[in-house]
Amino acid sequence: MKASRPVLLLCALAAGLHCAHGASLVSDESDETFNENDIAELQKRDQMEMDAVELDAEDQRLEDAHYLEEDGDEEIEEEQNETEEETDSIEEAGAMEAESEESELEDDQESMKQKREHIEEEESDELDDLIEDLVNEEDDME
Repeated sequence: MKASRPVLLLCALAAGLHCAHGASLVSDESDETFNENDIAELQKRDQMEMDAVELDAEDQRLEDAHYLEEDGDEEIEEEQNETEEETDSIEEAGAMEAESEESELEDDQESMKQKREHIEEEESDELDDLIEDLVNEEDDME
């Protein structure tokens, strides 16, 4: 009975992380261009998902603490320490994931900006060549 509660806690945490990760993968796969508002929206959504996972973990910890009160203070402290460590690792993973997503979006934006500038330069060069050819033709006609 005692061993099943931590397993349930881990399952709940894993399910929450899976949902958060799945949501971020879906947003990564879209072909839309992202602006700063989209980045802020994604960060808010990720933070809300992480908060929900943390609340679930805290609820589970409180429920476990209630059942463990009968077993003594030592076991409660151990369970709280484990839960705090798990919560800390979840928070760190969420922060790292958010930073990674933001970095990827910034890289995508920078890449698209460079491509647009390159295309504009090529078009400008082609236009300059065309104008030069027209001027040369007019000079030849005179």
